[in-house]
Formats: sequence, structure tokens, C-alpha cells
Amino acid sequence: MTSPHAPTVWPPDVQTLSIDVGGTGLKAAILDSVGQMVTERVKIETPYPCPPPQLVESLTGLVRDLGIFHRASVGFPGLVRDGRVVEVPSLSRAEYGGKADPDLVAQWHGFDLSTSLADALAVPVRVANDAGVAERLTGGGAIVVTSKSPEEYAQFMRVQTEFWAKLVKQTGAAAE
Repeated sequence: MTSPHAPTVWPPDVQTLSIDVGGTGLKAAILDSVGQMVTERVKIETPYPCPPPQLVESLTGLVRDLGIFHRASVGFPGLVRDGRVVEVPSLSRAEYGGKADPDLVAQWHGFDLSTSLADALAVPVRVANDAGVAERLTGGGAIVVTSKSPEEYAQFMRVQTEFWAKLVKQTGAAAE
């Protein structure tokens, strides 16, 4: 099992897989150490119904041919605590915009998305609620953006790269 938060010192040429999970689309790109996109953004439609294993499989397939990355950062449209999903209304429906499906609600509640993606991708993974990321960015004086364009997406990931660098410094993480 790959730890979603494996301590490490990132190489100067670290590359981050950035994933945006949305109700209508799944998007991904690889960014360099300063947050510049080094690949084109790829996108597929969000499958419905979308139980947790389907999301992990869809994301793994989406990024399979993107290239080499050392870690992943995932923006998620639901409430997430310590990498576990508390609730995700948009993915707890059998069809986009439909009513909540009790079985999907139950499957998502408590699902360890960070660890599941870390295992599937074989890199450390950080999952954050997309609105929570926006709130943190606002509090830090950064511009809050959506990922409607490659430039906006790159700006978001520059902030994510700064977060990872700060975390590594604060924790004194070192390569195993």
C-alpha cells in the first residue's frame, strides 16, 4: 500500500499530477516545480453512476499516458477530511443532476480517496475539497480561480506546489 502522505524530499525537477474532479468532467495535467503545465490538460466526462472504484479507475485511465509525476494533488467536489470522503452530493447520484442514490451515498461516506488513489497511482496523493482550497487561497491573498483555462489551472497548481514545499520544510521530511 502506498501512503498518501509519504514523507520525502522532492527533487528540484519534481512534477505534480494535478487532478480536478468535477460533476461533469474529470481533468488532469502535469505541472513542473514552479507550477507551469508540462503537458496538455486531458479531460473526460464524469461517469454516472460514479461509485468510488469507478472514479479511481476513470482517473487512473485518464492519466495513464500523461507522463512521469512524483506526487498528485486532487481537487474534489465534496467534503473531505484527512483524505476520506464525508459526503459528495454530485457523485452520489445515478445520473447527473438526479436525486441522491442511498447506495452511492453509503459507498462514498468514509471512502479513503487519498489512499485509494495513492495505491492506484503509486505516488503520494493529497485530496482537498475544491471550495476549501479556494477558501485557503483567498485567506492567503492569492487569486481564486476555476480551472476553465490552462493558465488558470497552472495558477492554482503554482499555489499547490508552494503548499507542498512549505509542508516539506515544516515537517523536515527526508527521503527514505
